[in-house]
Amino acid sequence: MKPKKIIIVGAVACGASVASRLRRLDESVAIILLDKGNYMSFSNCGLPYYIGQEVDDISKIDGNDAEVFARLNNIDTRLNHEVLDIDAKNKTINIQDHNRNISYTESYDDLVLAQGAVFDRPDIPGINSDNHFTVLTIPDALKIDKYIEEHKVKTAVVIGGGYIGLEVIEQLKTRGLDICLLTHSDQVLSNLDEEMVSIIHKELKDQGITTYFNANIARIENYKNKSKLVLENHLELSELEGELIILATGVKPNSGLAKSAGLKLGSKGGIRVNKHMQSSDKHIWAGGDSIEVENFITKEDDFIPLAGPANRH
Repeated sequence: MKPKKIIIVGAVACGASVASRLRRLDESVAIILLDKGNYMSFSNCGLPYYIGQEVDDISKIDGNDAEVFARLNNIDTRLNHEVLDIDAKNKTINIQDHNRNISYTESYDDLVLAQGAVFDRPDIPGINSDNHFTVLTIPDALKIDKYIEEHKVKTAVVIGGGYIGLEVIEQLKTRGLDICLLTHSDQVLSNLDEEMVSIIHKELKDQGITTYFNANIARIENYKNKSKLVLENHLELSELEGELIILATGVKPNSGLAKSAGLKLGSKGGIRVNKHMQSSDKHIWAGGDSIEVENFITKEDDFIPLAGPANRH
């Protein structure tokens, strides 16, 4: 009897955990783990600490060697393999192998989507320049570190006051950069109440971080190795310059593949799943930052892009 074949798309927090757990549950099942990038199981929240040189070797946040992981767990692990589309009716996927520059089709019995999140790029004129960076992947961290070294960067503007934004600020500060923080909110970490976040605001001030709240950027004007951010109707500031711009304005579910396959999405754009992580197609499952879950407090669907929940999914 032919063994059951399960394909997992995405090899970071959720996807790699699913593959490992499946193997522990069943030695006979055929598992294929795909990821369009060149790294697996890496620590997204560790990336700023490489940028700040607190972590001196990128391998320390690169969680698994794909060849070792494949051999120890008997899992067919394929990096640089991008899933282009899903034929849910015939239970097949089309894959682009970027290593060999070929495309091929693979069938499945069950499919797991764990593609994580993508940068939610604000609609700001001029936001895409050579000195503008996101902090989502290991290549992002490598590029930022290289850019700081090559251009002898002294000033940076971080746009966004969430988890990643604050971590980047801390690490750029340890690297000796002068930093400004812009956020469209009236506080950092909008999920915290005012009493708690006031401690963080004081720490930012004590560390010499210039912070501008309620900042709406009208446009960004880019020059050689420098960007000027023009603000709308700000009481303290009309424009601000920086050599390095870190875009930490948030992420959204990477659910485009699921949508094109006809899976149901939630109000925030994430894949809708039941309590067992099963999508609207009984043979397709999903977890991690690409899905929506029930908020324990509001009881409404919510998007919670964090590694801890992704591993538990």
